Amino acid sequence: YENQDFRIFDLKIKVFFNMSKYDEQSELEEKQFIYLKSFIETNINDTQKIKFIFKEIISYLSDTQRKIFIKYIIDLDIKFETFKKLSLEDCSMSWSGSAVPMYQKRIDFFESLLELFEGVKYLEFKKYIEEIIEWKKVEIKREKKSDFVDNF
Repeated sequence: YENQDFRIFDLKIKVFFNMSKYDEQSELEEKQFIYLKSFIETNINDTQKIKFIFKEIISYLSDTQRKIFIKYIIDLDIKFETFKKLSLEDCSMSWSGSAVPMYQKRIDFFESLLELFEGVKYLEFKKYIEEIIEWKKVEIKREKKSDFVDNF
């Protein structure tokens, strides 16, 4: 994947994985999950490949599906430095009007991840997720101020 035009590769990947959120229980999805898990397990120590698979595929999955893959990489003992580089959020979020509900949804997602980081071994991971949550709260405050100013 290093030498390919990423726009073309991105399109091919999304077509291959049929990135629709409406067919979550299909046999196709099960095969895709098996393939993705196999790819991740084989490449867990290759930061570039794990970053790529999260950015180009996993970040387009539902919150529930992304959480499954995040738990999976934690169970595989992903290195913290690699974990920090991953696209953990939904890349396909959009909104109209105030962005507050979108930011709140992201906070809710990250708060749901905290339960994955039990024990001393995962303190760094948990702290990192808590920092993201705090940053999102700041974004909400900023958005609320902007909404208030825009209403006048």
